[in-house]
Amino acid sequence: MFFIKWINTKVAKMNWLDFALTKLSVFLFTLFLITCWSNFLVFIMGIEWWWFLILSLLVALPVLRKMFT
Repeated sequence: MFFIKWINTKVAKMNWLDFALTKLSVFLFTLFLITCWSNFLVFIMGIEWWWFLILSLLVALPVLRKMFT
């Protein structure tokens, strides 16, 4: 529980630019993995496109629920 409180205090200090930079760094790290590790590329390209769509919608639902309720 201490870790969650610590994270919440750190997140409260962040602004929109910090979140955007975090998302960009995750995206770029994923591209790094795809280019440097061929097995990761094969794994990612072997997944059907609709799995990514379903996962992105499931991840977005809690955020959308907080925004519009």
